[in-house]
Amino acid sequence: MFRLIFSCILIFTLNFAFSQKEKIEKVIIDASFDATPKAIFDIKNEKVVHDSLLNYAYLYVDCSKNKPFQEIINLQNDFIPYSDTVTWSPNCIYWVKITINNTLPHEHEWVLNLGKDLNLVDVFDPLPALNEYSHKINGIFVPPSERNIDEIVSQTKVRVNFLPKSKKTLFIRYQNINNRPIKVDLKLIKKDKFEQEVKYRNLSQGIFQGLIWIMVFYNFLIFILNKERVYLYYSLYLLGTGLFLAVMSSLALDGINGELFHYIWYFAGLCVAFYFLFMRSFLRTDELFPKMDKAIKVAIYVQFVVVAFVMLYHFTKDIKLIAILYFLSIGLQALFILILLIWVLIILNNKKTNKKVNKKLMYFFVAGSFALIVGAATGNIMNFLDLAPRIVGGAFIQVGIVAEILLFSMGLGYRMKLNEREKQDAQEKLIIQLQENEILQRTLNQELEEKVIERTQEIEQQKEQINKKNHQLEETNKKMTDSITYAARIQAAILGDINQLEEELGNAFILFRPRDIVSGDFYWLKKITIEEKSYKIFVVADCTGHGVPGAFMTVMGVDSLEEIVGHEKIWQPHEILYKLDQRITAATTQRQSTGRQIRDGMDIVILVFEEGTDKAYFAGAKNPLFHIRANEHLLTKGSTSAIGGTSKKVKSFSMHEITYQKGDVFYLYSDGFQDQFGGKDGMKYMSKIFREKLIEISNFPMSTQKAILDKEFLEWKGTQSQTDDVILAGIRM
Repeated sequence: MFRLIFSCILIFTLNFAFSQKEKIEKVIIDASFDATPKAIFDIKNEKVVHDSLLNYAYLYVDCSKNKPFQEIINLQNDFIPYSDTVTWSPNCIYWVKITINNTLPHEHEWVLNLGKDLNLVDVFDPLPALNEYSHKINGIFVPPSERNIDEIVSQTKVRVNFLPKSKKTLFIRYQNINNRPIKVDLKLIKKDKFEQEVKYRNLSQGIFQGLIWIMVFYNFLIFILNKERVYLYYSLYLLGTGLFLAVMSSLALDGINGELFHYIWYFAGLCVAFYFLFMRSFLRTDELFPKMDKAIKVAIYVQFVVVAFVMLYHFTKDIKLIAILYFLSIGLQALFILILLIWVLIILNNKKTNKKVNKKLMYFFVAGSFALIVGAATGNIMNFLDLAPRIVGGAFIQVGIVAEILLFSMGLGYRMKLNEREKQDAQEKLIIQLQENEILQRTLNQELEEKVIERTQEIEQQKEQINKKNHQLEETNKKMTDSITYAARIQAAILGDINQLEEELGNAFILFRPRDIVSGDFYWLKKITIEEKSYKIFVVADCTGHGVPGAFMTVMGVDSLEEIVGHEKIWQPHEILYKLDQRITAATTQRQSTGRQIRDGMDIVILVFEEGTDKAYFAGAKNPLFHIRANEHLLTKGSTSAIGGTSKKVKSFSMHEITYQKGDVFYLYSDGFQDQFGGKDGMKYMSKIFREKLIEISNFPMSTQKAILDKEFLEWKGTQSQTDDVILAGIRM
């Protein structure tokens, strides 16, 4: 595969034709025209390069831009000697006249270098009869099929033939239509040297293009095999880069219409959009860096719109405006890419960066991008300031691209290695699970065999078996009780020490009385900092059921809150409720083969304090918040929807903003206290009596309130069994 692609590209570049394209233009010339030219450049030897031809040239400026060659050729008296003070304005057409004398006794074919970054250049080369001219054209905006020499885009050259012991006067017409300065540099280059340079350049370009296209096909094949979009975006990015460089080096222009040449330039700008897509997929910005991901998405949309607009606007033929738009777009792209890379470096140096971020992988991307930026910047600066030949500047750009490809490919290889490692870990876990299942199956089979043996001896050992079973039941009951007791310790560890939470809340108390050993009610406190703002989030929840089933729900609730608040950094109470409802519903709503459903859920109160302010935020599902300020008593009800369950109705949770004052008291509670049966008549305590009790004791110290409420509950319950789990929290501001 590698040899085939490389050979095709190499053959293509080595067989690239530099045919001479010209047309004959008949003109009427005065017989005395230029009989004795004022300045002549003599070819006295076979030097490889003759430069400084401009010193022998004459100049005519046509700012009307409408004089044909027939008229120009008869204006020899209007030509003035060339001077270094000439300003080559793009708003005018410049005619250069130069007479060259071949003093050598044999015919010579030379290549005339006309300058750099030229749009349109016409060279009128006299034929021996002197009444006809060979019209040769070249320049960036000349269709490749019409160029005298279809050479590298930034260079403009034509072929010129000199007979032995003869002289000829050449007329050269310069015009730039994209508002860029005209850079004239007249040189004669020996044909053999020029063709040797072209041969070496095409060979190096062929190898370079071969490398890019191999990487394009290789990464596209990887995408076909494993369906990972990062390889598709990378191959498209390399494809755009390869097309752009092929156009710049003239390798992709032979036979292409000149108009299409400009579209290829603009279309190559799409590789920037593919770079952004590759960046999103490679760095997983949508998952790890949401803010950066939004910025990259906007850049991608803008890039596609700009490219489409510039390509469509090309129909106006306003080359000057199109060039301004194109180079402005390139500048903004480069600036934005640099900002993104600096952003990534800041993330890498941030100690609080998400643990999921693989910094080594990000360094590969940053290093590759900076390698391209350094190479491209160095090469373009050298070309713009003429610090070295264009081939040297181009080499810097190519080195930057090769370094980028190498580093990006190393990064993709490392990424693939990480993926394989994750797969291996998953396989190892699966194998361990299968082994555990096998051991369990053996254990079950062994137990079944033992039961068969026991049943065969049941008649003879009936009494003994009954005694053994009673003993086993006692042991089982003890184990279950021990397990539940141990589960209670685990639950207490998950919920945290009440005394410590009371200290973290400030002047507060938490009254917690589970009905059984473990509880279906729970409390939870979390402090987070978001954008330099600190929030204290306190939760009191009542899960469906009590005992072990309720305890399972408390673990699920605490785990979900840790993920929502601790990892996703969500602090608004109503948003927490929405997220919590989604998680609990997804985890508990399961349809069995019998059609039965699990309807577990929870009623919950969330109170958020914004530290450093007098602001608090409340949201509730079923349960309310009771707020006492002096003689004012405010009951803020929660949503009528519970968390979880199987309700198909659209749920709504609202956030209430509260401005509190010093001395205000907030009460958060489940329905366990007010639903307790007791008293003289065995009735429920009721919510009205409960709130009146809270109002009655609200001025007492918080520890005294806790003791009073605990005593009140026990006295009311009396000999009755506890109806439900009880949780009640009070916070004085």
